[in-house]
Amino acid sequence: GALLVLSGVYYLVVAHRHQRFALYPSVFLTWFALVYILCTLLHPPVQATGHGDSIRRRAIYLSIAILQGISTMLVTSCLLNQGCGRLWTVFGRVCLGGLSGSALSFYLLAMSPNGLVQHVGGRAAIAVVCAVVMTMALLYLPGRMFSACSSILGSYILVLGVDCFVRTGYMNHLAVITK
Repeated sequence: GALLVLSGVYYLVVAHRHQRFALYPSVFLTWFALVYILCTLLHPPVQATGHGDSIRRRAIYLSIAILQGISTMLVTSCLLNQGCGRLWTVFGRVCLGGLSGSALSFYLLAMSPNGLVQHVGGRAAIAVVCAVVMTMALLYLPGRMFSACSSILGSYILVLGVDCFVRTGYMNHLAVITK
């Protein structure tokens, strides 16, 4: 929870001034989320064997996702050091645009108790459209959109972090939306 709050404050306050450095956490978060989702889809943690196995499996998935996120972040930093700074910047902006678009879509979907859109396909379409629009806007208008993308992502992460402490129900609502 505290890490989410600190990350959210960083994206809200500092990220628009230090754009190159702000791309590192966005690359990490993108690959962390993708690997964790892939692990849970390939072998779901909920099984009839018991509650302890589910917790162990989630901890293993979390560790794998963290290691993958760190390794991807290190590989992209090696690209930056080898003179591929432009490629790294574009990759980081794609990651930041995708994350902020997903955060925006979750905000939009959270405007109703059961989600703004009832069908799973419609929810996925809204998430994909928002992610693509934010990514394209960030790639074509990087100076203007970086502040908007980092503030959307920062506010979303901050809300998730506050919800870990206060238990407002946003994480539970998010679980209903992303079902």
